[in-house]
Order: sequence, then structure tokens, then C-alpha cells
Amino acid sequence: MSGGTTRNFQDAKSSITVPIWLAGWNILYTWVAVIVIAGIVGYAIDSAWTLGALGFLAGPAVWFFGARYINDNYEPVLQGYLRDVEGRGREILGLAGENVASYTLKYKGDSPLLVSAAKEYRPTSLIVTDSSVAVYDDTELNMMMLNADVGTDTREMYYDQISTVNYSDPYLELKTSDGDTMQYYSSRKPNDALHDIQSRLREYKSASVGP
Repeated sequence: MSGGTTRNFQDAKSSITVPIWLAGWNILYTWVAVIVIAGIVGYAIDSAWTLGALGFLAGPAVWFFGARYINDNYEPVLQGYLRDVEGRGREILGLAGENVASYTLKYKGDSPLLVSAAKEYRPTSLIVTDSSVAVYDDTELNMMMLNADVGTDTREMYYDQISTVNYSDPYLELKTSDGDTMQYYSSRKPNDALHDIQSRLREYKSASVGP
């Protein structure tokens, strides 16, 4: 994957306080880090045991505060990245116009304890026209580390190459006329995209058959 522009993501990321953000992802790591930091400070002022004990008690509270901070602030970061993905897909494919629609399939990985955000997201952008469905899924968002990338790989399938489109959890499936099945992750059934693609596919097939 080669890097591309993630301006919206970067703008949203700039408002994040990184140490608090990182504290909320793993209670064990945060707990140990707080104890170690408290012990080091305590050693410097000759109160290692006292501050170490305070760090032991404070660790879970620091983690909980971090988890709440993530829940309150991750959505703008995610939405910024999704806008970047859609824009990048349109840019690479050069598709625009009144009859062009974009849909984003959002697939997320595991979420830690008490955290609403997932550690990773891999969205897929579908760009639907009257003649084809273009797919852009060369994407990767590491939400925990606040790292995002958008690549250049795309695939465009014309309706004469598509036989059916449906959703089989957790995939949107495009079955080709050659019998192949293209699968794209989606954490929910993308009803809007399915309806649009199926409608345009029917219209194309009907026009191709003729009266």
C-alpha cells in the first residue's frame, strides 16, 4: 500500500491528546506504566514506595479516564478517515457526476474493554454509476496508534461482468458472469448500496435485452 492524502483524518487527529488516548486502550499496560512512572518519580524524591503504592491505586483510574476519552473523541477521527477514503477512491477512478453515488462499507476489528472504538478499521468505498461498480479498498486505519493510509489499488466491474449482488454476513458479494465471487467486508448489511446496485444492474440488463 502506498501512502495518499489523509487530510481530514490528520485534521481530526490534531485535536487528540495522545498520552490520554493511549492510556485507554489497555488496562494492564497503563497500570504498569503508571506504577513505573510513579516509582521513578518517587525514587528521585526518596519516596519510591509511597508513590509506587499510589501509582498502583491510580492505574485503573487513569485507564478508565483514557477509555472515556477515546469514546468521546474517536468518532471525528473515524469520520475524517472515511471522507478521505471516499475522496481518494473518486480521485483515482476519476468518477464524478449526477448519476454517480458513493457508499462506504465499514468493517472494524476488535474493541478493548469499555472502548467503543475498534483498534483497526478497513473501509471499502463503492462508487456506483449507471454502467459499473468501482471498488476501492486499499485502506487501513490503526485507530489505537492513530496511523492511517490510503493506497491506489482499485477494481471496476461493468454490469455485463456482474451476475448478482447480495450480502452474506460479513461480506458484500459481487458474483461475476464467469462464476467468481468478489467479497468485501461490511460490519452491517449495506441496504442503501445493495438497493442502488441491484436497481442499476436490473435496468442495465433490461436495456441490454431490449424489447
